[in-house]
Amino acid sequence: MMGFNKIPLVLLSLQSHRDKDVTLLDSSQTRSFRKPFSLQTWGIVVPWILLSTCAVWQACDRQPATYGETLELNPPVIASTATTTPTFQPVSTTSKTSLRIGTFNLHSAKGRDDVQNLDRSIRVIPSDLDLLFLQETRSGFFGLRDHQSEVIGNALGMQSLFLPTEHQYFHNHFGNALLSRVHHQSITVIPLSCTQGKKFRNALLTTIELDGKRINILGTHLDLAVDHDQQLQHILNLFESLQAPKILLGDLNTRQNNPLITGYLQDNPCQDAHAQYTLDSSGGHGVDWIIVEGLSVIQSHLIDTSASDHPLLWAELSLVPQTQPIAHNQ
Repeated sequence: MMGFNKIPLVLLSLQSHRDKDVTLLDSSQTRSFRKPFSLQTWGIVVPWILLSTCAVWQACDRQPATYGETLELNPPVIASTATTTPTFQPVSTTSKTSLRIGTFNLHSAKGRDDVQNLDRSIRVIPSDLDLLFLQETRSGFFGLRDHQSEVIGNALGMQSLFLPTEHQYFHNHFGNALLSRVHHQSITVIPLSCTQGKKFRNALLTTIELDGKRINILGTHLDLAVDHDQQLQHILNLFESLQAPKILLGDLNTRQNNPLITGYLQDNPCQDAHAQYTLDSSGGHGVDWIIVEGLSVIQSHLIDTSASDHPLLWAELSLVPQTQPIAHNQ
């Protein structure tokens, strides 16, 4: 009987030890969840989060582009199996009698199908252009990839020069570009007014020589809405001040029924090289332009392509003979 009386005491003792272990375990777990980080850990994590947030904000913030002291065209990288690397020589236009020039809003190589395909964009560009002015070109995030203008220049065997408008992701990220086979006497970038704190714009002013005559070329990409009229008036005033022969080209975000552009064409001895084309409901060729003064348009072409949301415009130009009068745009 004594043995049977001890059994409940033994079971009670075992239950007591088990409850104590569970209590200790629960207490240990509670303590571990109660203090996930020490004050020292928080002192490291919080500043790191704040610095990372500031870095991301700074990277994404769009600022005006920065430029070096000199602007020089970069020669293309020419593939060769020879032991010596071939060097690029710009074409001399001193004795040339005509010039093929084009403008193309690349739309960052994103087509109307919303797919980015730079090879497709390159195939649109005629291989015999002397000069091409590009808009909406960009490089990869943080500059980890070659700029689109360099890739296109290498593919076409043309010199390239990125003309950035915006600094983002810690480098000059977005803007215009110049591709050329010819020698340029001067290259200047002119910032345009911007009141929005973003959507920065600029203009390219460059000079070449054609058949012994100096040609002024002005290229730009204007704002679509807020700063458009002010920028357009500035560009038209600048173009009017240049000595002919001269060329204005680019994405002006201006249709043919705009009173500023129609007034300028009527009041000045210049020509819309693509006036004969009808591309949109306004009865014009869209918002991309090549305007010439002191030059004859031998031929002009508009390539409406799905590789961008803009067509590619190009024209072959020659000097107007001294005896030939320059007619106003029709």
